[in-house]
Amino acid sequence: MAVETQNEASPSSIGLKHWQVQLLSGISALALGLLIVTIVLSVSIGGIRKQLAERQGIIDESMVLGKLNLELAQLLANLAVATRDEELKRVLWDNGITFSTEASSGTDNAALTPGTAAGASIGKAAGAGDN
Repeated sequence: MAVETQNEASPSSIGLKHWQVQLLSGISALALGLLIVTIVLSVSIGGIRKQLAERQGIIDESMVLGKLNLELAQLLANLAVATRDEELKRVLWDNGITFSTEASSGTDNAALTPGTAAGASIGKAAGAGDN
């Protein structure tokens, strides 16, 4: 029996004091809490990345559509100038598309001038007839 009492009292014993058990339990609970927070944040970040990818796709598509809209407006303006179609010029004017018919000689091309009043004469002429 003397051997048993020596083993229980030796410093290599694995018995922990009460405060050590509480400290290890607290550290374990903290680690578990951090794991849960990490998982929640990972899921949240994944959702945000998906939304950003969708928005970037919309931006990319709108850039392509913007170029297509510009080409379409240029084509319609050229057609309006070439055929001297006042109704088509009026439709373009009503939709905010202005253009200049001052192109190089010998061509029936119009130069789009966004943000200017190059088509103001069309609007004024059509407005004068409405009174």
